[in-house]
Amino acid sequence: MLEEAKYNSRWCQSLMAGPNIYQVSSGDNTYSVNLLHRTCGCRKWDMTAMPCNHAVSAIVKAKLQPEDFVDDLFKKETYQKAYGHIIFPVPGPNLWPRTRTQDIEPPVFRDKVGKQQTKRRKNQFEKPAPRDTSRMASITCSNCKLVGHKYTVCSKPLKPALAMRQNHHQPNRSHASASSTAAAPTRKRPSPCTADVGTAPPRKKVAPAATTPSAPPRKKAAPVASAPTAPPRRSPRKNATPAPTDPPRRSPRKKTTPAGASSTSAIGHRGTFHAPRQTGRKRTVSYKMKEYLYASGN
Repeated sequence: MLEEAKYNSRWCQSLMAGPNIYQVSSGDNTYSVNLLHRTCGCRKWDMTAMPCNHAVSAIVKAKLQPEDFVDDLFKKETYQKAYGHIIFPVPGPNLWPRTRTQDIEPPVFRDKVGKQQTKRRKNQFEKPAPRDTSRMASITCSNCKLVGHKYTVCSKPLKPALAMRQNHHQPNRSHASASSTAAAPTRKRPSPCTADVGTAPPRKKVAPAATTPSAPPRKKAAPVASAPTAPPRRSPRKNATPAPTDPPRRSPRKKTTPAGASSTSAIGHRGTFHAPRQTGRKRTVSYKMKEYLYASGN
């Protein structure tokens, strides 16, 4: 406590007003210090019996030692005198004298109803803790440039860019549909299913044509014997399945590779190459080509 008072006495200015009386100025305040009675105007020296920073400034001005003005209460001799006598031991509760009155028990602790208070109760003159001012104090609307709200709650019509941002970068469907219908109105052609039958004008009746005398019936000519013709080819059905045919056989001969050459073909695949069957007749047609020709009717 004395070392703290010595440090704070640097900002004090002392002036001698009389014998053992000093005027100490600390900031805008002025105090009166009496070294003989060991008192100060701030009354800290009177209550704690320890020189305050004003008293230390006056003591240093008088070229004395602050340790000499500390009360004897804080010295070692006083501590030894306090515990110099014998402290007699106290017997246990079983040896205490019995009385006719009821034993004094500690008060019963009951939990209070409601939420328990965990924060300290502050004094009425205590200043509240400063708030975190790292965030921006005021918000400016990017639509109307006014302070106090954002563009999402702005009462004025939003700009196109802000409207797109508020709609997650998607055009407003109501405005887009209204503008498209207003720009290019289209006329729907009535379908025959929904057309009103009664709106069509009635057809006019056509007068019957005059009848002419009919010619006598001709005699049927005898049928001429014709050469037998082939029955017409029918188009194949859609769901008709083609008749299964055997795929063309391939020769079992393998491709011979010269000595020292690898068995890998020119296209990079390993294995043997089967050559097609070479005959003097018509070239053989694959199974898939037969299916295609049969399906197309050729």
